[in-house]
Amino acid sequence: MSLLLRKALCFLMCILLLLPFAAIGASALENEEVYVDSEVVTMLRYPVDGISSAYKSSAFSVRRFASSSPVAGETFTFYTLLDAKEKEMYNSILSQRAGLDCTPRGRVKIVFNEHKYSNTNYNQMLLAVKKSLLFVLSALKEDHPEFFFIWGYSDFAVSTSDYTFQNLRYTLNSFTFDVYENTDAYPGWASVESNYNMLLDAVADFKVAGNTRYEKVKSIHDSICNQVNYDMDVNDETKRNQKDFDPTSVFCEPYLTVCEGYSEALKMICDREGIPCITVVGDGGGPHKWAYVQMEDGKWYGMDVTWDDQEGVMMYDFFLSGSETKNVFFDGNSFASLHVPTGEMFVNAKCLTYPELSATSYVGAICAPNSKSTFDVPTSRMFISKNAVLNEQLVATSRYAEHMPDDHTVTVSGETTGASVTVTTVNANTKDYTVIRWGDINADNSVDRSDYEQIGSVLDGSGTIAGGTPSFYAADFDGDGVIDAFDLYYLDAYLNDCIDR
Repeated sequence: MSLLLRKALCFLMCILLLLPFAAIGASALENEEVYVDSEVVTMLRYPVDGISSAYKSSAFSVRRFASSSPVAGETFTFYTLLDAKEKEMYNSILSQRAGLDCTPRGRVKIVFNEHKYSNTNYNQMLLAVKKSLLFVLSALKEDHPEFFFIWGYSDFAVSTSDYTFQNLRYTLNSFTFDVYENTDAYPGWASVESNYNMLLDAVADFKVAGNTRYEKVKSIHDSICNQVNYDMDVNDETKRNQKDFDPTSVFCEPYLTVCEGYSEALKMICDREGIPCITVVGDGGGPHKWAYVQMEDGKWYGMDVTWDDQEGVMMYDFFLSGSETKNVFFDGNSFASLHVPTGEMFVNAKCLTYPELSATSYVGAICAPNSKSTFDVPTSRMFISKNAVLNEQLVATSRYAEHMPDDHTVTVSGETTGASVTVTTVNANTKDYTVIRWGDINADNSVDRSDYEQIGSVLDGSGTIAGGTPSFYAADFDGDGVIDAFDLYYLDAYLNDCIDR
């Protein structure tokens, strides 16, 4: 074969090899987008209207996923479950407020600055990106319930300017997708943003009582239960509240919601208060959603506000429960047997994983009849009011409700400042508290003039109260670690019933 003929054949082979890519390029130049998938991918919905006999007898099959749980004490977000490329996607969507700051609204463009998707197969690369996008949307939606309008995505698009092809390898630099929102509840993006702003304002204005984390969590739980009702028409598209899957349903009329609304509203308010809280999806005798709250001991506890909000009565059967905590007023089964996390937000997508739940319910939650008690769990101190009755009849329950049966044993040593209370759970876990009776500095079981004079002696230099002692904490009314004139002022007001403790 002549050299000229060989060169001609080589040239022809090169032309044939390049033809597919030339066709792609020509198509792209004529109509920029070379790949558009208009399929609508939506999230699973999780309504369960309460525990019925059907749920009680259900056999739950636990689905196991690779553990990504943090150690006790670490702050948990679903963002931590993502890889580097997915985190870049997450941050990009977050910076655009999930479509609110896009033009047109809802059309999000992801640009990879550092971590990119690459593959020798174009279709496999796009498949990997779409699977990651579902995982990212799951994590973002759970970390930020204010983006209630994320119901999925549609119109995933990649153009020739979005990828490069070099050395027989495709590398994705960017892509776009449309946020799929609930147009039945929010007709247009102006309505979405209006409800978004309303939601943020309502969460900011939500009243939370209490000083300790426990008191605040109980206040949030009770207020949500008192504010809303479960939407019993959730399965009737013509009657149900169209917002009942979103946290907006908790804060606006007609105040009808389902498990997603309950749990996401709880998380948003806990987030505002700096209380670690995550929402959990899974099997509750059917698709269901609830929450985990992390207390000061670093452990996570189960919260199901939906099931606690029964018609005509508020329960505490699923309040700061451990995995083995058995409910009282329903079927006596454990929290874990009725709440099986799956982490499945989309069909055929990667699933979220969750921190390990404490085996027992939160120990610090106990109350005494005719008294006000506050528990500082990390420091093991129990603060009681000046008129509190502290004796062996102390009612102990993990649910802070006097009508509930006891599920703890309580041992009391003494009645006032410096005494101790030991709480033993049904699982034989114990917690010791040092009693501090507000204002009873001299520990004579009475808050009176002599206690006032003792603070006065510290101020004029004639007396002292040793730091770190029970008497010191009884005198330090404002909790600033110093006994000063402010504490004297507060004790005076306390003696005269002008302030409460």
